[in-house]
Amino acid sequence: ASVVARGEVGKGLKFPVGEMVIAEKSSAKGDVNINRACDGLPAKVGYNRWHGLGMHAPGYATFGLGKGAMFFHAGCSILDKGVGGSVVFNVIGDGRLLHSTGVVRHGDPIREIKVDIRDVKELRLEVTDAGDGNEGDRTYWIDAVFEYKPGCYPPGNVFNHSRQVGIL
Repeated sequence: ASVVARGEVGKGLKFPVGEMVIAEKSSAKGDVNINRACDGLPAKVGYNRWHGLGMHAPGYATFGLGKGAMFFHAGCSILDKGVGGSVVFNVIGDGRLLHSTGVVRHGDPIREIKVDIRDVKELRLEVTDAGDGNEGDRTYWIDAVFEYKPGCYPPGNVFNHSRQVGIL
């Protein structure tokens, strides 16, 4: 179940990362997982378990956005399991760096981001090892959400398909 309400929220329609199609992905250890850590276990930061996207640095997930994408929202953190770790979260649109968190270390507060992705066709969410190796670099994009203009839907989204065939 998604923690983000679908429908008119603020200026646009919000779609959790779990409702998006991942075009390409890579994770140094484990896998890129929706609503799970890279090792497949529940994602935990502090006392909370979160929905989002887990991967181990260096890693990435790429999404085709289609028309109408406006913003990408997420919290960026290193998961609690293990010790140490330092990473950089990057949001890359059509090959251009749109946002970088700078170095995030294990135990740092969650870094909240909102990135303008209007006119971006392909979005890549990337984590690097911050140049010091990848021990403990189990990362999580917390409550990762793509925001679209009202009436626009992500490619491959069930609601987009249903609307196109006249079900919705």
